[in-house]
Amino acid sequence: KIPYFNPNYAWDYSPIGGLDCASYPDCETGLVSGCPWQCRYGKASQDYIIDGSGVYVTRNSDTYTNGWMELTGNTCYKNG
Repeated sequence: KIPYFNPNYAWDYSPIGGLDCASYPDCETGLVSGCPWQCRYGKASQDYIIDGSGVYVTRNSDTYTNGWMELTGNTCYKNG
């Protein structure tokens, strides 16, 4: 799940932007294509990171021996 996933967010709730997510049918079904990004924030369909949230990746092979992780299409700018 995404870092900010909140199972208490209703499908038509938007914590940012104040959009009426109920007016977008794709939001109810969890589809990304027809649901604005503001309506997907904090939900399983969120496929983006808001600038400033950051990405923290570390190896945990000592404690977690199952599965894998993929981080692709990530663009970093002026890190440091």
